[in-house]
Amino acid sequence: MRRLGPVFGPLAMLLLPGAVHAAAYAPAPLSILGVSEGGAVVANTGSLGALAYNPALMAFHKSGYEIGVLGLYLHTSVQPPGQSQRIPAVTAHWATRPDAFINAELTDNTRFGLSLNEPYDSSIAWPANAFPALSGTNAGLAPTYTELQVYDASPNLTYRIGDVGINVGADYYYARDFAANTPAMAVDGSGSRFGGNVGVATRIGPVGLGATFRSAVNLPIGGATSVHLPWQMAFGVHGTITKRLGMEVDFTRSGWSGFTSPATTAGPAMLTSAGNVNGYHLGFRYGLGEGVALRAGLGYNDVSPAPFSARLPAASQEVASLGATQRMGPWTLSAGYQYIHFNPRTVNAATAPAGSNPNGSSAYDGTYRGSAQLFGLSFSRRFS
Repeated sequence: MRRLGPVFGPLAMLLLPGAVHAAAYAPAPLSILGVSEGGAVVANTGSLGALAYNPALMAFHKSGYEIGVLGLYLHTSVQPPGQSQRIPAVTAHWATRPDAFINAELTDNTRFGLSLNEPYDSSIAWPANAFPALSGTNAGLAPTYTELQVYDASPNLTYRIGDVGINVGADYYYARDFAANTPAMAVDGSGSRFGGNVGVATRIGPVGLGATFRSAVNLPIGGATSVHLPWQMAFGVHGTITKRLGMEVDFTRSGWSGFTSPATTAGPAMLTSAGNVNGYHLGFRYGLGEGVALRAGLGYNDVSPAPFSARLPAASQEVASLGATQRMGPWTLSAGYQYIHFNPRTVNAATAPAGSNPNGSSAYDGTYRGSAQLFGLSFSRRFS
């Protein structure tokens, strides 16, 4: 493999602040609770699984930890113009990602937390016949394989003032694997950088309120270019409707629109800009008694402003979730399932491919479809 040189501009289109490998731009599930309730957990003061989303919620907990694993099954396909058959991507369908958070009580009002997760994870591989326009002299430009894996280790400090928790933390992003291959070239790279986050949470009677912000980061790859991770913000309102029923409504926004890059000079062409993305999330919890709670969620991620690249065929998404928790003394076992439907996206460009950048040309014409399923299990323990 050739190490990454001065080949690429910023690679925003590769990133997945979202649940699955081919669904760019949507906020990622960071815990099994997030999977179960459609990501609507920013203001949930009662569940350990919400701390990875908003560490300010530590103010309402004693010490504890959660450890889990997420698995996903992905299917993506393209139907080129004039063809009746869909051509599936040949990416490995199964993948896993970590879910871990520890919360330590330092004083009555101070908490320290540390989370480990994989908020950005993108990979997609296309067979040679997926893009008929990229053949002959253009065959070397075909996007055969793309991958980026970014892990986040995030230490946080939360202080409680009355009924308000205020959080300040860091995000250490480590890009473990990067690849952007064509039939003519294979490249790889890795890198790391720090970012920051702040959050606030409060509980007023039966109502919880929460807000978070994570900074944008230019993550260097291979010492020669960078991957742009967007700023992200989230707001949530959590309400206890009855003794058994709870509900939360969240709004998220990811700041992609500021990221543009100069023209590429060599190698596989990349998407060079993107639009801001909004997400809308609704979560429910219903207690059955005996420590058992059922959970459900709905969500919509609007990625319609996103420019198109077959290296990451982004599309707006509908999300539906189910889950359950069983509490046994200080222990809680959680399970979650989420289904994501990518709205079909048809690309019909008028410009034939020319030069070294097929983005925006008819090279990627066709109708793209996809879906994903996420499964997760975790266990957590609270300390008095």
